[in-house]
Amino acid sequence: MDKGFKGSLLIHVRAWLATKQLSTVLADPSLSGYLGSLNEVKVFTADANAKKFFFHIVKFKEGGVELVKYKEEDITDEHAQLLKLSLPPG
Repeated sequence: MDKGFKGSLLIHVRAWLATKQLSTVLADPSLSGYLGSLNEVKVFTADANAKKFFFHIVKFKEGGVELVKYKEEDITDEHAQLLKLSLPPG
């Protein structure tokens, strides 16, 4: 699958969770190959209780992915409350 985009991809925490940490996407060989062909793939995850966003580089490994954290940011109380309402417990 080549749609021409070869840049960097940032995956939202909700998409990360909805795809079971990309496992549903990586199960498709053409999508898996496409993601592996990108310059870089990053994801941000959240810990609403700690009031943090965590930013990771996604490394593709046989059978899954590995996350390499490169940054974390504090979030506001209001944002943490919204995350608690919208994200499944994890």
